[in-house]
Amino acid sequence: MEGADATRIAALVEGDVDVVRLARLVEALALIDWRGAGSARPGPLRDRPRPAGAVPEAYAVTKLTFLGRPARYGGLEIEVRPDLTTLGLLHAGEVWEATLRAARRLRAAGVRLSGFRRLRGSSAALPDPALGRRLLAALLVPVRELALVSLVVEEGNQGEEEAG
Repeated sequence: MEGADATRIAALVEGDVDVVRLARLVEALALIDWRGAGSARPGPLRDRPRPAGAVPEAYAVTKLTFLGRPARYGGLEIEVRPDLTTLGLLHAGEVWEATLRAARRLRAAGVRLSGFRRLRGSSAALPDPALGRRLLAALLVPVRELALVSLVVEEGNQGEEEAG
């Protein structure tokens, strides 16, 4: 199964998607018997262009811990067991704490993170229940992890040089 491009998830995370309409669409799609759908795939959706780096760091770091499979980046394979506490933190709107927890799990797996800003004390560290719910929804979408890994994993990462 091919996943979504990570930059397309950014609209959901940033609140640019009407989640009520999306939920109705998902409910309708769940009623379709896909076994007879054939192999024809619809063309790409046209949406507003997004720069390559438009994926929020909170999403990228958290999603790498919830892929359901090892992430691959060059010769590096990142395998992290999901931490359900992270989901609880997102549900409570504690996005920054959830992101830090996910980052710690990645570091414990030997991943050196880059571009991951420390925002403690800024408005980004304040609880945001709406963002937390959008991030939870975005975690459900299968995604190609290359854009996520290239955004938050330090280039040249050897995987097991640094643990903790």
